[in-house]
Amino acid sequence: MVFTHLGPEWSETLSDKQTGQMTLQNTTSFRVRYEETDRMESVYHSNYLVYFEIGRNEFMREAGVCYREMEEEGFGLVVVEAQANFRKPAFYDDIVTVQTALPAFNPVSIQFDYSIFLGEGADGPLLCDGHTVMAFLDSGRRPRRIPEKYLAPIRRSSAGRKLVRNR
Repeated sequence: MVFTHLGPEWSETLSDKQTGQMTLQNTTSFRVRYEETDRMESVYHSNYLVYFEIGRNEFMREAGVCYREMEEEGFGLVVVEAQANFRKPAFYDDIVTVQTALPAFNPVSIQFDYSIFLGEGADGPLLCDGHTVMAFLDSGRRPRRIPEKYLAPIRRSSAGRKLVRNR
């Protein structure tokens, strides 16, 4: 997939009000391409899941986990649950921002939370929010504990419990 990438931003500015811990999040912005829109001229609903994937990949990359390296070593993350809440439409050539956070993980699965905003940054209207749960599999497609090599950077990147949205 090719997209106009306006750059990721790694932030430690969100805090969990209950624990006082910081939650790392990744923010990345890009422009909506014509092929992502439908006949009603808005982003087709399934493309928001692709936007979630963009956010997830940038989050993992910034946390120090390389999908390509995991796959070369015979491991993979697969989506076992996805939820998207559509709030407002985006249109061709709009800049959208995907904010990704990791509120929960265990030794075999990871949950990512997403918020997609209109414009660069999280100041614009909320377009879509949701989450995915990813399971860690070995080359035989069997659930497997996440090797410490990959879990350690995720632990370092996940100090808090909730993504606090600025609306």
